Amino acid sequence: MEKIKKIYPDSVNVVIATNNNYAPYTVVALTSLIAHTSDKNNYDIIVLETDVSDEYKNILSTLKKDNISVRTYNVNKFFERNEFWHYSYWSKETYSRLCIPEIMEDYEKVLYLDVDVIIQADVAELYNTDISDYLIAGNRNYGLITSIRHSPSLQYYYGTIFPIKNVKNLINAGVILMNIPKLKELKLEDKAIDILDQHKKLLFQDEDLLNKLCEDKILYIDSSWNFRYAVPEKLVYDWQLLDIAQQWATGLHKQNIIHYVSKEKPW
Repeated sequence: MEKIKKIYPDSVNVVIATNNNYAPYTVVALTSLIAHTSDKNNYDIIVLETDVSDEYKNILSTLKKDNISVRTYNVNKFFERNEFWHYSYWSKETYSRLCIPEIMEDYEKVLYLDVDVIIQADVAELYNTDISDYLIAGNRNYGLITSIRHSPSLQYYYGTIFPIKNVKNLINAGVILMNIPKLKELKLEDKAIDILDQHKKLLFQDEDLLNKLCEDKILYIDSSWNFRYAVPEKLVYDWQLLDIAQQWATGLHKQNIIHYVSKEKPW
């Protein structure tokens, strides 16, 4: 696949993946991001896409400024080469983040964002987090952790079918800071394919893959950078989840990035 080249010698690098159905919400997410940028930084924004129309590509191009680049990059070749996404009942775009270390190998660090976010702070603050000793940085998946605690089937899945050392450390993959050299050294894409060859269908697709492959090398960030309202009420009532509830609550006063994780979206 053709590599993505740097535009700025030093920049805040952001990647978001979408298709034409989600293009309008991508525009909203990036508009909110750009509204909180600083003139002191350069921002290199890459939109990974499979079928975005020229109309929406033109709209995306209007978002750029002197210190903000907005580009689209078609990842269809990634899916032509790798058939693993056929096992998924989710859209194939969710797997796009797995090819980032390969197509952006000239970069040191990339901030990946899901489409269903609203940005309320300068992402440069998150981007400048030191992850030199980690593969990725992310926020715990408080909803999933709560559900596992109260679901025997999920306990069986993460205990036997797809073992995770500590389910309280599971992250949500919708906002992740990626250490590109270390992920390339890990061979993220190849190892993800190996796992999918064994398991075929995973409950949480690329998120399961990232949690498994990056286990023990994840830096946990404040929940304000991936804040979700839709958490099960058991999170705040179950005393055995008190430590997790306290971590989630730290984001209440800031909400730098609001992530609409549930099936109910603002649109």
